[in-house]
Amino acid sequence: DYGIIYAGAQKNIGPAGLTIVIIREDLIGRAGNHCPAMLNYATQAEADSMYNTPPTYSWYLAGLVFKWLKDKGGLSAMAEINKRKSEKLYAAIESCFRRQVIFPLAQRPSQGGQVIRCY
Repeated sequence: DYGIIYAGAQKNIGPAGLTIVIIREDLIGRAGNHCPAMLNYATQAEADSMYNTPPTYSWYLAGLVFKWLKDKGGLSAMAEINKRKSEKLYAAIESCFRRQVIFPLAQRPSQGGQVIRCY
């Protein structure tokens, strides 16, 4: 349904410097004359995404992350793991509210959705 998906991979897939672009083929080659060659998706497609020197270390690390994700059960398994971690975090915060250990926030954890936290 999407024409283009453009994702910066830093932190979630690998280090900064890696970008993932998925583009529908009917959109390739429609860049205007003013578009620099390195930003033209036709140029990238014709060069198998290697118009410039690719960030090989970033690719390598992304490959390790993808393998690790697959070994852990894929995205659905990660969603479940993150849900459990989020529930533990919210339980700890709620406990602090009950014991008045921390200052009240504008929104209590029970009123919010799942939050992405670094663990």
